[in-house]
Amino acid sequence: MSSVAAVDPPPQERPTGPAVLEDTPARAREEEAEEDPLTKRQQSIQRAAETTPAKTPAKEPNALSVYGSLRVRYRATPERQGIEDGSSRVGIQGRYQLFPQRWISARGEAGFKLLDEVSALANGNSPSGGRGDSFFPRLHYLSYESPNLFLVLGKTWSVYYKVTSFTDRFAGTGGQAAGTYNAGTDGGRTGTGRADDAIQTRIQLDLLPRLLGFEPLSLNVQVQNGQAIPDAWSAHYGLALGISTLLATTKDFSLGVAYHHAEIPEQSNGGLRALGIHGNAEALAIGARWLDDDWYLGTVFARLRNHETTDQGRYFDGRGWELYAQRRLSGRWWGTLGWNWLQPDGGQPLAGDYRLKYGVVGLRYALKDFERYVYGNLKLESSIDEDGSHLENVLTVGLRWNF
Repeated sequence: MSSVAAVDPPPQERPTGPAVLEDTPARAREEEAEEDPLTKRQQSIQRAAETTPAKTPAKEPNALSVYGSLRVRYRATPERQGIEDGSSRVGIQGRYQLFPQRWISARGEAGFKLLDEVSALANGNSPSGGRGDSFFPRLHYLSYESPNLFLVLGKTWSVYYKVTSFTDRFAGTGGQAAGTYNAGTDGGRTGTGRADDAIQTRIQLDLLPRLLGFEPLSLNVQVQNGQAIPDAWSAHYGLALGISTLLATTKDFSLGVAYHHAEIPEQSNGGLRALGIHGNAEALAIGARWLDDDWYLGTVFARLRNHETTDQGRYFDGRGWELYAQRRLSGRWWGTLGWNWLQPDGGQPLAGDYRLKYGVVGLRYALKDFERYVYGNLKLESSIDEDGSHLENVLTVGLRWNF
């Protein structure tokens, strides 16, 4: 994504002190790690506005570009092994400057699983399991952008993800315990992942003393209506509302809270009750992260109701916890460590023995920070399926190459 070409002010006019957002190597690295391009863009615009005098607003040419990310991995368990796609994607993005520091932008992004299709055909199976999803939509939205306000319409990363992204940083695994990608989906229908047909506002508020080292408070609101309920596709959510807020220092710490509520109006529907749904869908996430030039630590706790499902598609209430950490070992070498845990509440017979519980230990060689790298992960499983089956450990070795 093109960066804002901010005008360099004369020395006497350049803002100084802790009120200016610090563009440190750690910030640049973690900004690149963000999955949400709007979060990256908002940070870039805000940083340019902070360092540019009001009488010399940032100017930026109109732009149109194609981008992509090739993500290939080898995955092995005691029972099977093979090479597969790992969330590869390609997209097109463009923006038009209405006025100084005011833009209209659009993005369309598709994921692809061509390697999986070729492998399936070679083995005599129907490609993509017969689902026809070798190409599938990931993002498509229109947005209005300014330093303190973003308005977004379409399929976009949710405001809930503004917090759960703190721990969704593993390559090839993770991100399963905080309710982001619920019920075996991308979180689009319910609205906690890549939200479908959403209307969002993302606002930056200068409510806290900048001299104390705080960034503007981030307040984000999202609305959806009438989306199909995963695993109960003939039933639909009513109004779905998401809200999140993030408080960050200008250096190295962020704290966030997100809440998502999706109304389920058909409470007397016997089919929904048979799936374990007994109220509205709710997800609450509280997260924090710390970062430095040589390390990163993020953690998210979640409380979920009528939101997540077992491997058999039965809904349950439960609690989740995700942890992600990385440490520079030497030069371009990084070690990674993490944890995903999701446990149904007691007294829910439809959930059976289901629980999600695994640790991850990994190694990454950064060819270009988070843009291009090779990695290896060992997923140490203690998860149990609904029927009591224990899951196997998984070894993953992969490549991520952004272009």
